[in-house]
Amino acid sequence: MTACHDTSAWGPSTSVRETHFRRIVVGVDGTPNSIAALRIAVGLAVSDAATVEAVCAYHPYLESEYAFAGASGPIDAATDAEATLMNAVFSAFGRAAVDCLTLRAIEGNPHAVLADAAATADLLVVGARRNGRLLGLLHGSTAQACTRHASGPVLVVPASEPSAR
Repeated sequence: MTACHDTSAWGPSTSVRETHFRRIVVGVDGTPNSIAALRIAVGLAVSDAATVEAVCAYHPYLESEYAFAGASGPIDAATDAEATLMNAVFSAFGRAAVDCLTLRAIEGNPHAVLADAAATADLLVVGARRNGRLLGLLHGSTAQACTRHASGPVLVVPASEPSAR
């Protein structure tokens, strides 16, 4: 059975405007999927002369977890998150300058940090990992949580296929 609806009240199809980005937030944790998300976010931003904010969420380290760290110097999670961002940019773009990109390391739960950072953005871009069912249930998915909690559109970059051996 086919149902027909009168769509004339919706207006002409030309009323749908093109999407233009001014600000894009991308989650980066150093994984290949987050680096792919970074490349896509910058590619979208360049076409619209937008800005990209690459965000790495982190939790502070507990001294009890790193009892022997004192010998090699203090351990700072914020510094490690900033290094993760720099390494991801280098992996994605090499030594090429990316003028539209800013890097931010923010303390907190990844999906909450990304949803907050993207509250006024035009788009949030995150990479998805390919976890098995059990691992996915145990760890949860930042990408799925972002799609539930972000106030704007979320682009999820799917995990690449596992390499054939």
